[in-house]
Order: sequence, then structure tokens, then C-alpha cells
Amino acid sequence: SVCLICGMESAPQFGNVMAGISHCGYCSGNKVDKTEAFKIMIIAGLEPQEDYPGAGKPWKSKCSKCKQITSPTYNSIASGTGCGVCGGKIVTEAQAVKIMKKAKLKPLVPYPGSKTNWKCECLKCGKVVYPNYGDVNQGDGGCKYCGGLFVEPEDAVALMRLNDLEPL
Repeated sequence: SVCLICGMESAPQFGNVMAGISHCGYCSGNKVDKTEAFKIMIIAGLEPQEDYPGAGKPWKSKCSKCKQITSPTYNSIASGTGCGVCGGKIVTEAQAVKIMKKAKLKPLVPYPGSKTNWKCECLKCGKVVYPNYGDVNQGDGGCKYCGGLFVEPEDAVALMRLNDLEPL
């Protein structure tokens, strides 16, 4: 049927119409016209890279400002959020590597995400450590050896013997 209010083709449920809940999916805000969805994305500075998947589904798009590919939902963009990378909610691998290098850590594997331990080599002591990006970015992480939080067992034994003590 065609909605007499908005003119869009819709299929409202009979019970909802009788209860006065909604006229159609478009009028109730549950459905979005593809053309309107594309307009909203473009206004938000995002260029869709695929067909409109639906209001609540990830929509692969390219940010016109940072040029990153992200997948926001139409609903999130329509509610006022923009590019997750520009807004600081999404961290690219290049950004993460830069922070790790600043902390004197060299990543040895691809970026696993902000809360996952990341295999790195400490550029100060050369040991392999597993900090996570989120901790390092907040200044709470780094090399556990250089930070005095961890000692190799053989180093502890050597220190004990250097001080005339024999470990049991």
C-alpha cells in the first residue's frame, strides 16, 4: 500500500494501524529511503562504498576528511555521530604503531585491537613483551621489564648470588 502521509510504499501491520501505533515504516522512522540515507551519509562526510544495507547494519564508507574506510550504521550517523576515526573512537593500525613506537615498543605482529595483548619488542632492553594498545596509550603500559614490574628468573638468581645469597 502507499502511505497517504509520506507517499512511500509501505506494508504496515493491520493491528498496528488499528491501534494507531504507526502509519508506515517510513513515517514511524523504522525504515529509511535509500536516497535519503545516501544524502545523510554524504552530509556527514562519508562516501558509501556499497549499497544501503539497512538502518542498523554496518555500512562500509570512506571518510572524506581522513580517507579511512569505516563501517558505521546509518542510525549512528543519523543520530549525529561522524567518522569513528576522526572522532577518536576507532584507532587505525598506523595510529597504534605510532603510539607504541613512542613508548619504545616495536610491534612484531599486526594490530590486534586496543584491548588485546600485542606482541612487541622493547627497543630499550630487547625483550619480547605483550602490552595492549589501550594501556600504553593511557600511559599505563609498556615494557614490564624496564618498568621494574617483572624480572626473569635467571636474573633474580644472579642478583641473589651477587649479594652472597643462594636461592633455594
